[in-house]
Amino acid sequence: MTLEQAILEKVRSLSPDKQQEILDFAEFLLQKSRTASPQKLSIQPKQSLVEFYGYIQDETFIRQPQGTQPDRELLA
Repeated sequence: MTLEQAILEKVRSLSPDKQQEILDFAEFLLQKSRTASPQKLSIQPKQSLVEFYGYIQDETFIRQPQGTQPDRELLA
């Protein structure tokens, strides 16, 4: 028995609403495989690092002075 025959036999034993679910799922898998082509990155690695570093130097990311911690008593 081929895979196709085994699937057909299983599908025929199901109710019509379950058969519709299988059809919907098969269409979903087909659509997913059509749109799942790998995308190439358009950003050059060196360029993206420079841009990232620029964001870190933004004043919102610069650590502001926190003051000094008060001296604490040592635990014995």
